[in-house]
Amino acid sequence: MSQKTNKQTVQQTNKKTNKKTNNQTNNKKKNNKKNNKNNNRNNKNNNTSKKKKQQTSKTLTTNFPYVDTHCHLEMILKKLKITHTDKTYEEIKNKLEFPEGFEGMLIIGCEPETFTEVHSFLNFETDEIRLSFGVHPHNAKDYTNRLEKKIIKYSKLDKVVAVGEIGLDYHYMHSPKDTQQEVFIKQIKIAVSLDKPIVLHSREAEEDTLRIMKEHVPQEHLIHLHCFTSSNTFLRQMLDHFPNLYVGFTGIITFKGKSCDPIREAVKIVPLDRILSETDGPFMGPVPFRGKVAHPGRIPWIINKIAELKEIEKEEAYSQIRQNAKTIYKF
Repeated sequence: MSQKTNKQTVQQTNKKTNKKTNNQTNNKKKNNKKNNKNNNRNNKNNNTSKKKKQQTSKTLTTNFPYVDTHCHLEMILKKLKITHTDKTYEEIKNKLEFPEGFEGMLIIGCEPETFTEVHSFLNFETDEIRLSFGVHPHNAKDYTNRLEKKIIKYSKLDKVVAVGEIGLDYHYMHSPKDTQQEVFIKQIKIAVSLDKPIVLHSREAEEDTLRIMKEHVPQEHLIHLHCFTSSNTFLRQMLDHFPNLYVGFTGIITFKGKSCDPIREAVKIVPLDRILSETDGPFMGPVPFRGKVAHPGRIPWIINKIAELKEIEKEEAYSQIRQNAKTIYKF
């Protein structure tokens, strides 16, 4: 073989080797870049999960006392497909997984067809349950003298601590306005005659609610303005006229979006010693449980948000809100 041929062969071999080496280097760089990208993504996901887990765990381990002053336990259990007739109270609590600190719930019976079921919760051997009965404005058209007698009968029981929820709801108009107002006044008279707090529902009916309350409720009467979503003008009018009125806030205050800003502003307006914690479960689960069934075990998320909005220590918020429930509902 000639020297020229050998030289050409060597050059060709070197070119192939260099090309192969360059390809391998480029591939290695691409793989490294891809791996780094995946690692960054995984690290980000891990950090997010870790952070979320830490936040959830921190809330769940609170030992501060709390109660839910407004929930519909029969609806909660129905949505979660949990039967209660064959279970003890402790078994139900364990299924719902309440965080530490839970001390009680006020169960609201506001639909005539569920009055008997709600009343049956008194069979549980516990001092953590209180009840309230009243016909919701949606069901005002179904109000009868017989139903009124049942509300009076139940409301005389020791563990039935209020009348409600009662009031006006002009949003859905499931019952005519005049019927709602008539039934509202009748039930106010029951609450006043028995000296029981009123659990008040008012939605898009501020003017009529204020008028009827001023006309028929003694100024010193105990009132729970439930699941507040009204205007701050209405809020101030109610607070000013009724010195023993308390305002209940739900998971709505944790929802993202500007539409909930006025309700968060209301939290800042209401004095801490006139705030109640409630879920209105199974409705309006607080973030991070929005869209899921709300139950009394979600109260810590609501109180934590109240503390944040008022810029106070959580312990102060829990302590005062717990005392408020004792003041109005004696539990």
